[in-house]
Amino acid sequence: MVTSIKGIIALPGSDVPDGESCRGERQVPQSREPDSTPPSSHFFLDQPVEWRWAVAELHVVSALVEKRSEISGQIAELERQINRHQADLVHIDAVLRMYGKADPDAIRAKDISRRSDWFRPGECRNLVYDILRDAEAPVLTRTIAEHIMDAKGIDRSDARVVEQIKRSLRETLRRMSDLERVPMDGAMGWKVGV
Repeated sequence: MVTSIKGIIALPGSDVPDGESCRGERQVPQSREPDSTPPSSHFFLDQPVEWRWAVAELHVVSALVEKRSEISGQIAELERQINRHQADLVHIDAVLRMYGKADPDAIRAKDISRRSDWFRPGECRNLVYDILRDAEAPVLTRTIAEHIMDAKGIDRSDARVVEQIKRSLRETLRRMSDLERVPMDGAMGWKVGV
């Protein structure tokens, strides 16, 4: 196949002789030799190891710079929130003093608990009471967690889920002031206080 200088193609099998086109322009035969440097589909792998390490380092450094920037921005925003909350506390303390509360710093800070994905509000506490109410002796934290997972139909084979349940349970037990802690064989047992 040959291509004309103006881009007109003489089709194979046509009665136009080589070197001529349909319009009489001079045609240039296309090169049939393969290019000496074919484009590689593995450009990265074809490069020297030192070059690949340098490029990989650039990607890693770029990702770390981006992550550091993100975390730094989050810290700056949290610091702004802390400053706003501290200013709010100063104003609230001043009003409390005006109404006769001599030492607002003596007011205990309220625990802010995170919502659990596994329990509705108050559900974990109610399950703990149900377990301890029927127990004749103090119950280990591990045993309480197992009973709760069985009651909720939670698969114990996923270690991450088990750890989340135990963390929620520990926070709940810590907040339940009417329970008694009982040391049992190096672990902590619980019973309902009298």
